Amino acid sequence: MLSENRIQKMAQLGHFHQLIEDVIANGRPISLAVRLKLGDPDAQVVTGLGLAIQRLTEITFAVNETTQWILQKLLARQNNDGSFGSIAATAIALRALFAVRKQCGSTNLRPELDAAIGPALNRLLNWQDEQGTIGDSLDSSICRWQLSDCIPFRKSIRWHDFVNAVDELQVTPATAALRELAA
Repeated sequence: MLSENRIQKMAQLGHFHQLIEDVIANGRPISLAVRLKLGDPDAQVVTGLGLAIQRLTEITFAVNETTQWILQKLLARQNNDGSFGSIAATAIALRALFAVRKQCGSTNLRPELDAAIGPALNRLLNWQDEQGTIGDSLDSSICRWQLSDCIPFRKSIRWHDFVNAVDELQVTPATAALRELAA
């Protein structure tokens, strides 16, 4: 089991690739293609921090000091355009922000989370093309996996165009596994 202490230690040491692999090994059966995309050197830190927060909210059921510390590291990675780097990294970061927001209630973290969520959602909308996809087929599938149950995401993008476009994409082993996780 991936414990809070192990997550914190890996984040402190900057072992983001291992953090990604360990979180994925805990109930997120995804393909090598997706793992490679998430572990891309340009996205690895944000992806690692985002997945760490997701896992922490699953095992602690509260926003504790470790979650807050990792959250601050993640928020510091947000770009001026609202993104967290790549499309996949932005989707994972957003999922983490929504998870913390759900657990924090109306605490003092709420305004800070909302200030980060809005621009990130706008960036995903700006990345959405005329057909409805957000990036390539893998990016769109990652967005669907991470954000399909997030109502603000559905309201921020052209949701029906997105779902139809993703459903029409060529199914690969990587996208098929993500579709299953999103269902």
